[in-house]
Amino acid sequence: MTAVLLAAVVVSGVASWMPERFGDDYLALPDGPGHTVTICAARCKTMTSTDAGPDKAMQRRGRVADIGVKAWEYICGLPRSAGLCRVTVSYGAGPTLPPTDTVDKRRPGLVAS
Repeated sequence: MTAVLLAAVVVSGVASWMPERFGDDYLALPDGPGHTVTICAARCKTMTSTDAGPDKAMQRRGRVADIGVKAWEYICGLPRSAGLCRVTVSYGAGPTLPPTDTVDKRRPGLVAS
């Protein structure tokens, strides 16, 4: 049984914060929702994107993420009045896919179907 590990992608740029009304776990990435990434600056936090963004004009200026304000303050180690923060966004090693066969725990020795 072997697991498959996908290649990591790391993007550096600028992140902005979004107001509380977007929620504590808000994360907008250019690739849209559903991507689990690790965002690092002063600290790192693993999050799953919930939206697409920043807009194309901001991306051309180096914006790589819009983050809920509480997570942004934690990651950047700055007060929201700073406005922007340099970050790295690691699309990790991607998902680790499960082995192709598993043992059925209800009936040891048999392969689960």
